[in-house]
Amino acid sequence: EPNTTTCHLLPIDIANPQHQKEIDKLWRSMKLDMSNGIIGDHHWRYIKYRYFDHPFYQANLYRSIFVNDESGNMLAVVVLKEHEKRMLIMDLICPVARMKIIISQLVHLIEESELKFWVTQGWMESVRTDQAIENQLGIEIPCNFWNPGPSPKLLYGAWWLTAGDMDFM
Repeated sequence: EPNTTTCHLLPIDIANPQHQKEIDKLWRSMKLDMSNGIIGDHHWRYIKYRYFDHPFYQANLYRSIFVNDESGNMLAVVVLKEHEKRMLIMDLICPVARMKIIISQLVHLIEESELKFWVTQGWMESVRTDQAIENQLGIEIPCNFWNPGPSPKLLYGAWWLTAGDMDFM
C-alpha cells in the first residue's frame, strides 16, 4: 500500500496516448470492482469530453491528476474543482479497494485546501476515511416500477454518482 511519503501527483495530459491508456486501465479495474453497481463509462474519451472539453477546464477550474506511487505507477485518476473554499473531488477512478488509500493520500498531497467528496450513500463505506465528516446530501434516485426492468430493491444503493455527475453545480 502506498504511503504519504511515496505518492505524488502528476497532471494528466489528455492528448498523451500513454495517459489515455492509463486512464482506461484504471477504469477497467474500477468497472470490474463495480459489477454489482451502476456507473457510467469513465474511459479516457468520456473524461476528455466531460472535463477537458468543458468550459470550466478552459477557465482552469478543473484540476485533473494521476496519483502515482514512488515507482511512477498510476494508482488513480482524480478530477478536482475548487468549491466553497475547498477542493471538491469531482471524479475518482481506481479500484474500489484502493479508494480509501487514495483519498487519504489526497488529504496530505493537496495541502492548499481541505478536500470534499460527494458520493451516493450506497458507496460511502468504500470511500470513508478517518478524516471524513459525513453529511447526507438528501438526494434520492427515482426508480420506475411500472415497467419491466430491475426492481427498486435491486437498484437501491447500486448507483455510483459523484459531483462530476451533477452538471448543475
